[in-house]
Amino acid sequence: MYDLKLDAILIHPVDSNRASTSLEEPQPKKSKGEQKLLEFIGEVAGSSEEIKSSIPLEEQLDTEISRYKGEEHTDMLPLLWWNNFKGRYPLLSQLAKHYLSIPATSVPCERVFSAAGHVVNERRSCLLPSNVNMMVFLAENLK
Repeated sequence: MYDLKLDAILIHPVDSNRASTSLEEPQPKKSKGEQKLLEFIGEVAGSSEEIKSSIPLEEQLDTEISRYKGEEHTDMLPLLWWNNFKGRYPLLSQLAKHYLSIPATSVPCERVFSAAGHVVNERRSCLLPSNVNMMVFLAENLK
């Protein structure tokens, strides 16, 4: 019978570097979500002056998460809370700002499109775009 282990040893002789690294404990593989999160934080950290540090990004993020979990939270508005504590949690506050600023619904933009549909019709098809913008703005903000 053919032995794969014996064949691998014969074809690839073990060198001293490879033998020493095989005895070390392997690093746990990160999930895709964790990898994406670290990539995003890396982009944020690269563009922000206040986040730059000599501590590795993963270690800094782990520290912030454990500190956040141990802290008592108030009934303050989320974006206001993250703005107040951005010095204490620089990485997490950037994430919060990015994701909490996304509108929960598309109703406001649907309302604007509907108002634009009422302004621009067959009788007003020759309006200048600047006039249409102003009329829609007025229609939405005079309510």
